[in-house]
Amino acid sequence: MHPRGLFFLFLICGCNFRPKYDPIVVPHVSDDFYYSSIDQLEKKIEEQPGDTDFIKLQLTYFEQLDWPSSAGRAVRRAKKTLLDDPNFIKQCADFYRKNGRYIDLIMLSEDLKEVNSSPKWLRQYEIETLIEMNRKRSAAEQLRYYLLAWNAPEDDLFGALQYSKLGDTVLAIYQFEQSRESIPWHRSYLDVYAPILVQIDLLNVAEDVLRSQPHEIRSFKTDRLIAELYYRQENRKSAKAILKQHDEIESFWKLANWYRQERSWDSAIYQLNKILMRDSLNREAIMIQGDVNQERGFFTSALRSYYYLLQQDSTDTEAREQVDIVNRKIAYLRRIRESQREIPTLDLSKKDIE
Repeated sequence: MHPRGLFFLFLICGCNFRPKYDPIVVPHVSDDFYYSSIDQLEKKIEEQPGDTDFIKLQLTYFEQLDWPSSAGRAVRRAKKTLLDDPNFIKQCADFYRKNGRYIDLIMLSEDLKEVNSSPKWLRQYEIETLIEMNRKRSAAEQLRYYLLAWNAPEDDLFGALQYSKLGDTVLAIYQFEQSRESIPWHRSYLDVYAPILVQIDLLNVAEDVLRSQPHEIRSFKTDRLIAELYYRQENRKSAKAILKQHDEIESFWKLANWYRQERSWDSAIYQLNKILMRDSLNREAIMIQGDVNQERGFFTSALRSYYYLLQQDSTDTEAREQVDIVNRKIAYLRRIRESQREIPTLDLSKKDIE
């Protein structure tokens, strides 16, 4: 090969060479390191109280520790000089939420409102906090002001979720529909919106919401809800087919209840047996198994289930009551059978009269 050709060959190979680097490993930092650093910074702050860099660094270390209650002193001190720092406002609010200091969080938001600097996320914190404190009237009022100030699709979605927590179904549906115009699919449509629609019997709308969500975010919970929709619409075969695709105890329970309602006793017992294969001591499944057998007249099998429960817990009053009920039914049937044997048969054959 010509020397010039060799030169270009080496040049190309050199350009394609990629050195192999070891992956970057972030070293684990123990909590002791942070606490030790916090103590050292405390001394620095005492020596130089006006140095906000030390104060910010100490707050950062407390943040790494997920805001222990001992950070309260540092937060109070920082509020004197850092209330105009957006990052500190977020840290302060996170500390209050983490430690359940709801009143302080609300006061922080109110203080910032007075200077027109309360950020949107803090207003959201305040509304969520009021709901957690069960101050629903105040929460609804603040949510109304929030939606007047911010009306982006994600704000409509936030409003819908908060109205659903407040139990205001009408406004929740309105805000969900507003958000769906710009956000066609979202996890909350499956977990929150569709169940609300099912609850108030807007089944067609609920089905539309469920079907419009991409398959990759659908879950067993979604399919269970679709199955319930079908069942309530009398499409029972499709409803059961959906649930049978899932090997979940909750699916077995739902199918067992449906079959029991339909008086399909064998199918109900089959689903209950699948539950007991996962948990052989499941009291509720054993009790319902006894009830199903009692309903279809298999009294011996029913007693077997109830006696088994009494062996596990001799104080199980419900099982003992069912034993008494079944025994009374058996005694009643025996009396009927015996009385039928005692009734003389009327002989209607022709007799010769002398």
